[in-house]
This record gives sequence, C-alpha cells and structure tokens, in this order.
Amino acid sequence: MLTESKKVIGLHGSSTTNAATATGAIDTLDWDHALVDVVLATSSAVTTKPTVLKLQESATTDASNYSDLSGAVGGTDFTIPNMKTQGESIVRFNVSKAKKPHKRYLRGVVSPATTQIISITAELFRGDESPSTAAKAGVETLVNV
Repeated sequence: MLTESKKVIGLHGSSTTNAATATGAIDTLDWDHALVDVVLATSSAVTTKPTVLKLQESATTDASNYSDLSGAVGGTDFTIPNMKTQGESIVRFNVSKAKKPHKRYLRGVVSPATTQIISITAELFRGDESPSTAAKAGVETLVNV
C-alpha cells in the first residue's frame, strides 16, 4: 500500500528583504489535508519576527482573489513566535479540508522584519488516489520499499 501523500514546494529559498512580501501557493486539488510549513532562516535576533505571517485561500491562482484563511493570521489568530538565531524557524499550518471546506489554492504570506531566506512547503494527505509515480507524489524519485 502506498502512502497517500504529496510534497509541494510553494516557494524555494527566496531571499526577502525587510518589509517585502514573500508568497508561495499550494494547489490542493484532490487532497483533503495539508501541512503547510513556512521556514525562515536564522534571524539576527530572536525578537526579529515577521510583521506578516498568514495563510490565505483562493479558488484561482489570480493574486487578487486570495483572502485570509480564518484562524491562520499571525498577530490576530495566533502569536507570531520569536525567531531562532541558530537554525531555521518553522511555523506549521494544519489545514483540514475534510472538516471544513476550503478553496483549492492555499498561499503562505510572509513579510520579514529583516532580510531572511524564506521557504514555503506543504505535505498533502488523503488524496483521491495514492500517487503511483514520482511526478504524482511531487518528487524526482519515488522509492517504495
């Protein structure tokens, strides 16, 4: 039995200057659950946390159609954590489309307080079918043991 999951990279290691905005979209078509990770590289000080950190949703990829996902807005729905001065800081959004219907596309939005390298990735679960090829699993090589 194959694991029903798929890796998706919404934004790969983008150097984002202070007050600029980094975004990464995730297509969740045919998947019921998403773990979306926003990864921020080492910060100069623990208190140098993003000014914006949230998850949005949209039915299309048009940037103007995205709206904030209820419960996923930093500073409003959760406290944006202090950043690590050694190693990466990770904020995970756990999204279940099975419990509450969400739109097809999810998008992480981050505005760092200082220049940081930001990645946005997701692991999608409970798909309509198990991925049988590397491409369907979102990887270069799929090894089944």
